[in-house]
Amino acid sequence: MKTKLNGILTLFLALVVQIAIAQTVTGKVTDASGEPVLGATVLVKGSSNATTTDFDGNYSISAVATDILVYSFAGYTPQEVPVGDRNAINIVMEEALDAVVVVGYRSKVQKTTVEAVATVDIEQIEDRSNASALQNLQGLVPGLNIATGSGQPGVDSTIILRGYGSLTGNVEPLFIIDGIPVDEDNFRSINQNDIATYSVLKDAAATAIYGNRGANGVILITTKRGRQNQPLTIRYQSSFGFTDLQEPNINVMSTSQILQYQRLYNVGEGAGLTDAEIATRGQLNVNWLEAFYRTGTAQSHNLSISSGSENSSSFTSLGYFNQEGILQNSSIQRFNLRNNFNGNSVDKKFRYATNISLNYSETNAADGAGSGSTFFNPFTSALRALPYLPVSADGGITPGDIGAITANDAANQVYVNYNSLLMNIDQEQEVKILASVNGSYDLNDNLTVGIITGLDMSTQKRLETINPNSILGPFQVDGTNRPAFGGRQDEDYRREFRFNNQASLQYSNVFNEKHTVNAGAYVEYNKSHLYGFGFDQFGIDSRLYPDGSGFIDPSVQETIGGLLINPYLPSLSSFKIDEGLFSYFANADYDYDNKYGLSATVRRDASFRFQDDNQWGTFYSIGARWNIEEEDFMEDSVFNLLKLRASHGTSGNQRIVNGEFAGANLIRSLYGVGSQYDNTPGTVVNQIGVPDLRWELITQTNVGVDFGVWKNRLNGTLDVYRKSTSDLYQSAPVRQLMQLALSLKT
Repeated sequence: MKTKLNGILTLFLALVVQIAIAQTVTGKVTDASGEPVLGATVLVKGSSNATTTDFDGNYSISAVATDILVYSFAGYTPQEVPVGDRNAINIVMEEALDAVVVVGYRSKVQKTTVEAVATVDIEQIEDRSNASALQNLQGLVPGLNIATGSGQPGVDSTIILRGYGSLTGNVEPLFIIDGIPVDEDNFRSINQNDIATYSVLKDAAATAIYGNRGANGVILITTKRGRQNQPLTIRYQSSFGFTDLQEPNINVMSTSQILQYQRLYNVGEGAGLTDAEIATRGQLNVNWLEAFYRTGTAQSHNLSISSGSENSSSFTSLGYFNQEGILQNSSIQRFNLRNNFNGNSVDKKFRYATNISLNYSETNAADGAGSGSTFFNPFTSALRALPYLPVSADGGITPGDIGAITANDAANQVYVNYNSLLMNIDQEQEVKILASVNGSYDLNDNLTVGIITGLDMSTQKRLETINPNSILGPFQVDGTNRPAFGGRQDEDYRREFRFNNQASLQYSNVFNEKHTVNAGAYVEYNKSHLYGFGFDQFGIDSRLYPDGSGFIDPSVQETIGGLLINPYLPSLSSFKIDEGLFSYFANADYDYDNKYGLSATVRRDASFRFQDDNQWGTFYSIGARWNIEEEDFMEDSVFNLLKLRASHGTSGNQRIVNGEFAGANLIRSLYGVGSQYDNTPGTVVNQIGVPDLRWELITQTNVGVDFGVWKNRLNGTLDVYRKSTSDLYQSAPVRQLMQLALSLKT
């Protein structure tokens, strides 16, 4: 009994002692400027006991005197601090000077890169409210220009890096999200809040490894992920904003002013009017800008959940975005769901990751907005509109009776556009799926094998209708006469599927503590498919518009222009395009004592777009760097980085016409189906093949300086480059080609 009592007392004493030495450690985590670091991880080393800092950078964690606390956050240097007998520990985190940047198919420490690379973190753009994730880069990367043809929310942009490299071929960079090549024209469905960093690759040393696709630069996008040993973290972001039309720098006449002007020249509505009549009519002074435009709104909601254990981490996000444009009937609505999962084996030799992103977007646009059309462009109509024309919900006139208002073309223009804006439909829906899985295994301390498989799949449905009761409705079936039914419905469906698979073998070793060698060999296969169909229906029963069931029986005949015809025959179309690419390539990097470095790349590509000897292309690059700040004479300098680098190399452009699938079969003579007499289909020659087509070749030389002083408080980059394109694509009239062929024959 005594023995049992001693045992119980001993256990109780141990618990008392343990409880006595346990303590709660509190503190605050800030950066060098004194600002709190939100979401920094505070971990008891060697355990799963962890917490994160709140909005003010404060934290609280249970620890014992012998524990070591590990403080970490992306972009900052991790710190380890013994607890000891302290109950309060404040930490100032320093930014990591040797930041890791993604370069091609590998990552490098920024200090040792020979490539011209610009990196943009999400912190720089997360407050921007553009519907397109790409438009947010405007003004942040030297040499990168982003142009948008209209103010339509989510509209595609034209992205140009270091100038135009082609006349008729592709001019935009290659975009890659988490290792998946994606279409540059479909970024309206991507949630910018899921993006962690953008890496913009500019020179040949960075882009040659992409061969035939790297001619216009490459933009690599990495998405957010969880961190290992991270406690469950839930974050909600919401924003709401307004947009108004900037007041145009144009003075427009009031009703009285324009009527007096017309009376002076005896034209228009003001001809022959008295001062009293002008004063009476001047009481109606419509501001058509207010009729066409409105105050736009935008709202965004994003919920993310991240967590991590000893050997895995996960990031999941759910997003919603809605924007109403400043032009009537323009909007975008978007839903997003993403999950990124990372893991590794216990011995850390095997690593794997999965990424999946599900996106849906719906856009509504004004017909003719952003186009070069003068008559059907609502932007010009709002400025040319006569202030004495009344505004009404349906455009102000009886459908079809444009001439009943006035013979003035400006009046006709404003009513047609305003009526079309309110009554017609121009809508596009998109479902986009991005998914990838990758894994790597360390064969030994120096060799690693890896594989990544990804797909980009999207479906788009476009619906454009002209209401049979609108002004333009009666003129759709026949341009001059009016059959019993008017209106029109144009509907298209397309499905795109892109598959990418890459296998690699990478070698890394350090010799004599000063010589570092990294090399890689890769094999890559790309396959893309495009399929679509559409129809154009002339004539809609207004009683069933816009339910999609108001199509008129195509066998119905009417007498138009003295002829008995079938005016309601629909026009049908379909298409299918396949393309592929097979490549093998290698790269090698050498570093001596963090002072000097060399880099080389060579790639061979085979494209389905060309044939025979022109099918294969070879591209290369070589680069070098000198880290001057590592020299002895710079020991007491304020420079933490002063790097001189130079590169030279080539890359290619296989896309003969701007567009992923455009011009895919230009080496072959092809036939197509077109509308012939009485809207019946007919077969015609629509392309004469050019079997001698080959790559456009871009050669680029770059010399640059990267610098950072006072621990990167001041940093920057200066680049001087020369970029030239040979074997440019250019279309030629058929007559000139025939004359050239005849001259060669004779």
